[in-house]
Amino acid sequence: MAEYKGLDFLDLLVVLTKWKIFLLILIVSTFVISYLVIYFVIDEEFESKALIIPSDDSSPTGSISGIMKNLKDLPLGLGGSSKSASTDLYITIIYSRSNLENVIKKFDLLNDYNLNSMEKAVKLVSKKIEAEVTDEDAFEISVRAKTREKSAEIVNYLLEVLNQKVIELNIAKSRDNRIFLENRYAELKENLRIVEDSLQHFQESTGLYEAKEQLKLIAGTYTELETKITMKKIELEILENMYEKESPQVDLLRREVSLMESEFNGLKRNKNEESFLLALNSLPENMKKFLRLYRDIEIYTAILEFIVPIYEQAKLEEQKNIPVLQVIDYGVVPEKKAYPPRLLMSAITTLIIFLLFASFLIFREVFRNSKNPKVEFILSNINFFKRR
Repeated sequence: MAEYKGLDFLDLLVVLTKWKIFLLILIVSTFVISYLVIYFVIDEEFESKALIIPSDDSSPTGSISGIMKNLKDLPLGLGGSSKSASTDLYITIIYSRSNLENVIKKFDLLNDYNLNSMEKAVKLVSKKIEAEVTDEDAFEISVRAKTREKSAEIVNYLLEVLNQKVIELNIAKSRDNRIFLENRYAELKENLRIVEDSLQHFQESTGLYEAKEQLKLIAGTYTELETKITMKKIELEILENMYEKESPQVDLLRREVSLMESEFNGLKRNKNEESFLLALNSLPENMKKFLRLYRDIEIYTAILEFIVPIYEQAKLEEQKNIPVLQVIDYGVVPEKKAYPPRLLMSAITTLIIFLLFASFLIFREVFRNSKNPKVEFILSNINFFKRR
């Protein structure tokens, strides 16, 4: 008699065929029972979705950036905030603890999920809400709830809260900018008044009412460069108020200011022998003082022209209370449930049970036909695999 070498594929089919009635009953009964268990034990959930388009206006940094981009004659280069900043802000607001607690209280979700702990409810509800950027760069909010109506109500409530919070943040940021610009505006006006009075007193005491052409040229060159530096510094202060001080935008502008200051200091020392400008230190004392006063007046006047429209815009932005979200789709009452997928879950459960029993039958057959002495010893001492 040939030695037994194990089961091949056909042998496995023979084993399964021998138990086909049992396996068929097992498959049908498992599928039906698992479906009924899922139906009665796992609660249905319905999903509603809303879609919005992120915009720069919905970022707290957008208001001042917008007005600064309109100042065409100034080398500002301050761009608006990116859409990623807006979507990051949306996600932060939606998943904030205060917002989730408000959702739980407003829609009585503690009762819906049979919970008595707000901490557990916050964790659970945060999983029922999905907020993400789509492949088309839109922003989608999805909410699952136990009833059709509640899923739509929650997602639309989130849109309402999101819009209101963004408006509040914009107003707060505009208020900060307005206060900053207001202080700078008052300071500049006072400085300009003092310099104008000083120039008038100087002219009356020295009789120097008209400067020579070269002096005007020197004053104009110094004034233009120093005005640019001062405006850049104001822009840097505004940028530091809107972004982190170590952000790339702030760091780039800070280096630009430093470079311009180095250029200006070199111009004042006038180390370039080919330059037609005189160094400030080489001028007579009266001429030097006149030049400084004249230059200060020009600088303060130019800065006031620069800062006034930004200041006025900040005051307008502070009063804004209009919707900022561009909503494409509001949440609607869903027609079908989103969870649980009963057929899929029942099919997976049935497949797992079938594989377990099929494996058991195959191993049983292997043990029955094995000539290994150790296996024969085991079979002779237990009744579980007793031969028929």
